Amino acid sequence: MFERYEESARRVIFFARYETSTLGGDYIEPEHLLLGLLRECQVIKSMFPGGAIESLRRELEQRSRNEIHHQTSVDIPLSNGAKRVLAYGAEEAERMNDRMISCAHLAAGILREPETFASQWLVGQGVTLERLRETMINKMQATRTNDDIVNRLRVELREAVEQLDWTIAPALRVHLR
Repeated sequence: MFERYEESARRVIFFARYETSTLGGDYIEPEHLLLGLLRECQVIKSMFPGGAIESLRRELEQRSRNEIHHQTSVDIPLSNGAKRVLAYGAEEAERMNDRMISCAHLAAGILREPETFASQWLVGQGVTLERLRETMINKMQATRTNDDIVNRLRVELREAVEQLDWTIAPALRVHLR
């Protein structure tokens, strides 16, 4: 089910499950996914002042309906809201022409589910879907620029290898592919 997810996005879901267990929830909710994001994704975590994350956790602990804490080995299902967040995250990845679903796509998925506490909390902290998309585009352009530099260096290295002595060139060619 999570083949298209980057490792960090998979860890977000793992941490969301852990948060659900700790808070005593019966289902993984968008709020648990948000806590997982804030635990795993430094880029998203850096968007908030120091005390904001702790206040979010305290508020979620107060909102927790169920005092029964599940063992972490128990399989906890996704709520319908969390399923929609994951689906929106996949749509965001497709929208950005990304093959893999990242933490940023999951954050956009949370923002696209506006009735949830998680989305309202993000908006209250000044994070909007437009701002997040702009950040993703800027990051993607920087990555493409870096990729262009790496590809250009590979071409230059291949040309340099072609000019080397043929006795060592085959061994180097293997490493430049």
